[in-house]
Amino acid sequence: QNDKDGVISASINNFNDLFNKTVAIDAADIDQQVMLNMLLEKIQKDEGDNAEKGNEEENQEEENVENPRPSNIWGLDRLMTTVSRSYNHYRETIEVDPAEWDKVREALAGRKVDHSQHLTQLGKTVLQMRNVD
Repeated sequence: QNDKDGVISASINNFNDLFNKTVAIDAADIDQQVMLNMLLEKIQKDEGDNAEKGNEEENQEEENVENPRPSNIWGLDRLMTTVSRSYNHYRETIEVDPAEWDKVREALAGRKVDHSQHLTQLGKTVLQMRNVD
């Protein structure tokens, strides 16, 4: 029942922080294609991180090498597997110059941030709306 009452929240501090980061990155004047590549780039995990997951992934990769593509892609599961593998393969081909990532880091480090905490009373009445069946 609570998931249908229409109440959504986000702190003003988090919203302002996200907005300020967006403005700072926009001011860095990074090419749109580079930003899209940053979103799609597949980051390689360090070898020391998650050793158990790494072993599981290696086993899955070995299985994928044995069967690189399903022979019959007409089933929904097989079609989804084919699309997923193709998308992952595409992401592996995308590389972003580390200098572009440095631009983002510099833009975020150089932004002006107000850390003061101001409490404001927005209103005396809280209005809550509910779906009524």
